[in-house]
Amino acid sequence: MSQPPKEISSRLLGYIKDVNNVYPDCFKTLAGMRSELRDWPDWCYCPMAGPATIIQVEKGMTPAATRDISIMAGLAAWRMTKGIFVFDETIKSELWKSEISGDIPCDILYQLPQWCVYIPIEKKIIGLNVIGFFAFLEYDVNLNRKELRILLDVGTTLFPLVVHLEKGNIFNGIISANEQINANARTAKIGRFDLPVNQLITPLSGMISLLLYLCSVNAEIANKRNPEAYPVNPRPKKVRRGTLELAANEPDIWEVGYRIGQTLRITQREIESRQGTEHNQHSSPVPHIRRAHWHTYWTGPKLSQKQVVKWLPTILVNHSDPDKIVPTIYPVK
Repeated sequence: MSQPPKEISSRLLGYIKDVNNVYPDCFKTLAGMRSELRDWPDWCYCPMAGPATIIQVEKGMTPAATRDISIMAGLAAWRMTKGIFVFDETIKSELWKSEISGDIPCDILYQLPQWCVYIPIEKKIIGLNVIGFFAFLEYDVNLNRKELRILLDVGTTLFPLVVHLEKGNIFNGIISANEQINANARTAKIGRFDLPVNQLITPLSGMISLLLYLCSVNAEIANKRNPEAYPVNPRPKKVRRGTLELAANEPDIWEVGYRIGQTLRITQREIESRQGTEHNQHSSPVPHIRRAHWHTYWTGPKLSQKQVVKWLPTILVNHSDPDKIVPTIYPVK
């Protein structure tokens, strides 16, 4: 990771402080809304209707204020866990190149480990030099609509993107995001406008591939400070007036895919060392990442089997020594 953890943490906490300075006690107010209402899905910390109400009262609805709604919602969710997910560079590169195609259901994203995650990256997206992004799920209480919200971090401010999750599958949601992204760019007067959709598919697919990995059942997520820990949302604790979810005290650094990444680097060196040499036709396949895909299979009693589909997440195939890769175990809720 080229960005030092302390530098990332300081910058992200600065965003929270800046928003709270403009809208005093907004995060405390949103926590109260969640505690008292909470009539929305568990995967959403607080619908954007909450920040919209606060901003409408404080500033009124201007184009800049509309942008602040998404930023406040994302930061409110992130401050509860303050999770920073640092991917191994090799596996991050492999995932970024993976295309989001086929019929990967939107429901997979509802399994994000925390309400909002932050992932450091260094990419140029819609003309912006992006050094990371927040990702969280939104539930539109008025339209009963589900959305993936992304906040691009350019170092000094955040730029919101939205992917609607009501289009049947993730790929269709990426395609439909094109018009909204361009509209947001024109409103904020930053970035490039009217980009062809094929220039947006790659960065959106890359970011969503990283998120899908965090949702996969075999994701490798480790915390050096607390090896027994795993990323979850806080549980309600009893307080004088009922229950309340307490925000994390400080950012938590989660290392993602480092063991698989090391295996892939060894594999790449093996491939390079074999270049220019002859291979036996029956030589063992080299380890590689199998991209997420749909698998169709039959289940049920022999005389009444039915065909079902299952999403298989990114997995390592043909690793010569699987015992060297230690699985990450999560408790079943």
